[in-house]
Amino acid sequence: MSDSNRKRGHGSNSLEPNAKRSRVQLEEAPRQLMSLPRELLERIVSKVALPHNLIRTSESLRDVYTDYIMNCHRCFVHSHRQQPQEGFREPVVRAVLKVLSEATEYFIRCGYGPHFGYNLAALHARISASTDMSTMNVHLKRFLCKFLLSLERPLVSLTEGSAPADARNQVQHRRLLLTMTLLNLLRQFRFFRILSSDMKLLHWQLKVEVDGIFLGVLDQLGGKPSLLGLNQHIHIVGLITEMLLHDQLGINFVCNKTIHGRTLQYGLNLNCRRNVRLILMFTVLAPKNCILLLQKAIAGELDLTDPIHMPPNSAFSVRLEMSSKLRRSDSRSIIVMQLAKLD
Repeated sequence: MSDSNRKRGHGSNSLEPNAKRSRVQLEEAPRQLMSLPRELLERIVSKVALPHNLIRTSESLRDVYTDYIMNCHRCFVHSHRQQPQEGFREPVVRAVLKVLSEATEYFIRCGYGPHFGYNLAALHARISASTDMSTMNVHLKRFLCKFLLSLERPLVSLTEGSAPADARNQVQHRRLLLTMTLLNLLRQFRFFRILSSDMKLLHWQLKVEVDGIFLGVLDQLGGKPSLLGLNQHIHIVGLITEMLLHDQLGINFVCNKTIHGRTLQYGLNLNCRRNVRLILMFTVLAPKNCILLLQKAIAGELDLTDPIHMPPNSAFSVRLEMSSKLRRSDSRSIIVMQLAKLD
């Protein structure tokens, strides 16, 4: 081998220690950052436009960023509470923030604050820059769906029967939180009421009604129920939040949306609320403590100190049937979906 080849070979091998040194430096960086005073750390993370990569490098940095952005959110909410109710914009912002709180409260309480905080700064900026109701509505719905999907995507591989028991329990726990969230959102509508709540054999059946809102399938064939898959319920929650926002502001609307090939029509009509209604029937198979949590959620009696957990190896399924109906007509549109299902 020539001297030049030996030199080239030696040079290529010398890259390996440099690469190892770089990896060590990257691993040490979060540790060095965490040695800084808390105030300085918060100033550093406040300059991060996209925190995802920073947060992944260190759990401690993630906690610092989460604390920082949640404090910013509390200040953002408080500042808008202090604003006078003059004009159209401020009541809309307050309604957006109230719906956002109702749709995320249970998840944040159960430790999903980091997921909630990822895009929160961007939402604040977009709300502040928005000048009309429709734009804020779009930003709210997109943020909520993105937040819920960020929790859902890691669970896709865990829904297989071969997944470890603790992983399957994690899936069911998030399904419980999502069901509780939906119940809490429904309870916020001004013309909401519970029609029935009964234990039937092993199942709990809950039937509720919301006057003035509708949600149906336009392309339904033969009057048969439309089946929506488990991965589509997040979009339905998004539509419910959109209707709730309009209900909070007393603004009628109607909208069409295509979800996985099915065209849905939904909206709010307070002028004809006595003739338009959405009926929701929940059929739940769950441990007693979970049913109690759901009952408290729909009654608005859930205490902030109540633990929200899913017992290991629990059977948990939630079937939801939604029926939009005109009181003076026999025609109706039915959507059937599984919010949670047995493996």
